[in-house]
Amino acid sequence: MSMRIQKLFLLVILSTCFCIPLFAKSKKVMYIAVQQAVLREKPSFRAKESGSLDYGTQIFIIEEKDKWAKVSFESEQEAFTGWISKTAMTKKKLNEKPMAVSADTKEIALAGKGFGEGMDSEIEKAYSENKNLDFKILDKLEETVISEAETVDFITEGNLFLGGEE
Repeated sequence: MSMRIQKLFLLVILSTCFCIPLFAKSKKVMYIAVQQAVLREKPSFRAKESGSLDYGTQIFIIEEKDKWAKVSFESEQEAFTGWISKTAMTKKKLNEKPMAVSADTKEIALAGKGFGEGMDSEIEKAYSENKNLDFKILDKLEETVISEAETVDFITEGNLFLGGEE
């Protein structure tokens, strides 16, 4: 009888071990798609920063709220959670180098001209016909650096709030 109880006990334990993964909620794996993503304490650009993650870092989605996701990150040195804008993440596993390009030559040429696939051919034609375009103003604009504090002030003063923000 004792041997029968032991076998039954072993069967229950093994069954439990195999069934738990079937019912456990799997974590959604994502990757940081920007050079540096800021983790925040709440789902808001105005919330206090709690850390940052680099391009290509693997993260796990814990919760989603509108345009934000609460994520967890673990490494040998540290582990933490925080909120990140969904625009800073991708499902696609990324190369370690953010400058790696996975576009064909046509896409690169169109992007260099400021066009994308599906743009009106009239715009592309107008661009190709006018070879004397002056991009000095655009070059100067691209050199402009705006701090996070200035961005927050702009958002606050303009009452520009995304859904889910306070």
